[in-house]
Amino acid sequence: MRKPFAEVTRRTQVRRLKRLATLALPAWGLTDAAVRLLFHGYNTTFRIEVADGRRYALRLNTAAAKPEPNLLAEVSWLAAVAADTPLRVPTPQRTLDGAWAARVASPDHGRDVAAVLFSWLDGRDLGHRPRPEQAWVVGRAMATLHDHATRWRLPEGAELPLFDKVLTDLPNRFGDHPALVGGAREVVLAAHERAQALQDEAFAAGGIIPLHADLHGGNLKWAAAGRDPCVRRDDGQSGPDDGQSGPTDGESGPTDGESGRGDGESGRTDGESGRGDGSGLARLRVFDFDDAGLGVPALDLAISIFYLRDDEALEEALKEGYASVRTLPQVRPEVLEGMIAGRNLLLLDDLIEQSNADFRAMVPTYVANTTLRLRNWLDTGRFRRDVPGVQR
Repeated sequence: MRKPFAEVTRRTQVRRLKRLATLALPAWGLTDAAVRLLFHGYNTTFRIEVADGRRYALRLNTAAAKPEPNLLAEVSWLAAVAADTPLRVPTPQRTLDGAWAARVASPDHGRDVAAVLFSWLDGRDLGHRPRPEQAWVVGRAMATLHDHATRWRLPEGAELPLFDKVLTDLPNRFGDHPALVGGAREVVLAAHERAQALQDEAFAAGGIIPLHADLHGGNLKWAAAGRDPCVRRDDGQSGPDDGQSGPTDGESGPTDGESGRGDGESGRTDGESGRGDGSGLARLRVFDFDDAGLGVPALDLAISIFYLRDDEALEEALKEGYASVRTLPQVRPEVLEGMIAGRNLLLLDDLIEQSNADFRAMVPTYVANTTLRLRNWLDTGRFRRDVPGVQR
């Protein structure tokens, strides 16, 4: 008898998903290709190597059934960003029949799983502790996305979810979830109520635009100096890369009980970032637009700060890079802190219901760490990650 997906080991989960990936590839005419795991997280991504040398990244949307209008919005925005800005992003590939995704029946999920094929990106994952010069470029990239988002319009039939709620479009699982034990539920519920009130204030001011909503080091790559392999060839693919991993879904989950979404290695390089003239954008690769939604620019900033928090130099560099393109979002410091804390709440809400075997093992530590951090935020008004008692 076939065991439920949530009850099998990581190895078995990946083996089953690799079969789905293989079944999806003929939709793009890729019948003779090697399939290798890149990342198994909230979604699962495989590296696809074709015999003629072409490489792609294939993402399986396993975490949730992504509505077709949301998928259309994601790929349409990616195409527009690639065409209209200096940002390097993966380009989605249409199937042979012109669709943006292939659908593969998954007995483990009880539904068709969407498979999306992207062009390959070079570079190493930036990770959650970049150099200040790299954080500056990330801030510049975020502001460039925001500038573009103010002008871009969703095509007919495309939709993005509104992220006015702290938990975005996820259900609130805090009320009676068995993972919230030892006083965690009371702290989490109080923090959620407070964070939502502060986020309501930010959204009441208006200025809602499309947001990446997951812009951190696990969804960013840094390429070697002097290379621009993302210049498109006639087949729409990127050129030769440096042998590093392509675009993953960037969502490994809270890997050490604190880092949240993103599996990135540090990816530290010895080259210059081009901070002074903005040319660092040529080395940065931005991917995983899967979580894109509508929100205020301050929310995007808060999400990125969550991963840099407790390193003032990195946080300041991020803001300075943003301000080199457009004015920083104007919100009260208390509101920004609330949205940073809200990121922790969102990650917790998502994690406690994941079927991924690795994530299930992380839940007790992540609940304990989150409780400490949110209690400290409620007491002090500032969200910190390095509070006493946090388990690494």
